[in-house]
Amino acid sequence: MKAMESKVMRAMRLANTSTGKPQFTEAEVPQPKPGSGEVLVRVHAAGVTASEVIWQPTTNTKDGGPRSNAILAHEFSGTIAATASDVRDFRTGQEIYGMNDWYAEGALAEYCVTQPASIALCGGFAFTGRLQQLNSFINFFFQGRKIVVGGPCFRLSFHFASKFQ
Repeated sequence: MKAMESKVMRAMRLANTSTGKPQFTEAEVPQPKPGSGEVLVRVHAAGVTASEVIWQPTTNTKDGGPRSNAILAHEFSGTIAATASDVRDFRTGQEIYGMNDWYAEGALAEYCVTQPASIALCGGFAFTGRLQQLNSFINFFFQGRKIVVGGPCFRLSFHFASKFQ
């Protein structure tokens, strides 16, 4: 029996630098798989705040250990690419927006994983779980360039990420 191959995706990682200046680098990383109670999201747009590069979850793991080369952006919109077998409220192909765990790898990548309680369907206001609202404008900072994206379900090929589309 052939071993199951892991899929690879492109992502932007926050590089560890000796200068202290945040620097993003493109990397090929394993595509995440949804675990129990999770969905896999094909990312269309993502938001990063300028201060995210210094947040505790960016530089530390949940248990307090050091974290390096984090994939940022925990606010996103996209399409559900897969669901765990125990997820009932969402299905493949639905357009969503939401957030994921700040200690998880973020959405500055082709795919990210999140829990159903942290996402909502586009085009509707029936929010699930603890997600009450997502700002209608997402600010994205990338090496000094700021792109403002209007609307939580707006599709955008970012200048640097056009290869992802």
